[in-house]
Amino acid sequence: MLTMDLRKGTAWASLMFGGPEAYSIRARNFRAVVREDAAVMSFELKPCSDNERSDARKLGRHKLTRVAIQSEQIARELARFRDHSLAQGVSRRLEIVHKDVRYKFRAEFDVGEYESVIHVQAA
Repeated sequence: MLTMDLRKGTAWASLMFGGPEAYSIRARNFRAVVREDAAVMSFELKPCSDNERSDARKLGRHKLTRVAIQSEQIARELARFRDHSLAQGVSRRLEIVHKDVRYKFRAEFDVGEYESVIHVQAA
């Protein structure tokens, strides 16, 4: 089992729910792990304002379609993780933790030089 800390500190996660709007929420503890059946990228939402808390609540009510994370460090480490997981031939998932609830999604990782985009797939 491969485990990687993509970033221990905070970064902004922009959540998109099918429309053109992106809801930026502070997040932390970006991790990646390859398990027997899946490669999982996870992070924890830590909203720091009433606006962000309101946006985070959308996660349980609306269909998440994309997550963008602007961090060169996360992009670099996620690219390594993605390449390793592709070689393992396992499916990929995204897990987002908010208020002790773990939301799980099938996903594909698209990594650029400074930004990571996670495309959430229909279940």
